Amino acid sequence: MRDTLFAMALMLCLNLAQAQETTAAQLAKECSSDPSTAKTAEELVGLFRCIGYVSGVLDTHAVMVGVYRSQKAFCAPADGVSHESAILALLQWLNRKPTRGDMSARSAVLLALRERFPC
Repeated sequence: MRDTLFAMALMLCLNLAQAQETTAAQLAKECSSDPSTAKTAEELVGLFRCIGYVSGVLDTHAVMVGVYRSQKAFCAPADGVSHESAILALLQWLNRKPTRGDMSARSAVLLALRERFPC
């Protein structure tokens, strides 16, 4: 177990060290991992990265709207948007628009949320 945790931490650090922008297709691949059937530490790290990435987009949107009074990219319901529902929105959006896989992941998340939760 300790070796698995070390491998996961190492892979996360290596992943963070990459300077390239994440595409929507890359994020969707990571978000599609099933934690109950993950066979490698890399699959689990990808899923955790997906959750962190999508949560970061949600948090950034909340700060930009709440603190800086920016225009809303989407209108969340009163009980908010969980990272699970945001991930599902992204995966369904990309399934309907497979040609958008090369766009930036952050733009894809926001566009998927805008379609799922219009203002």
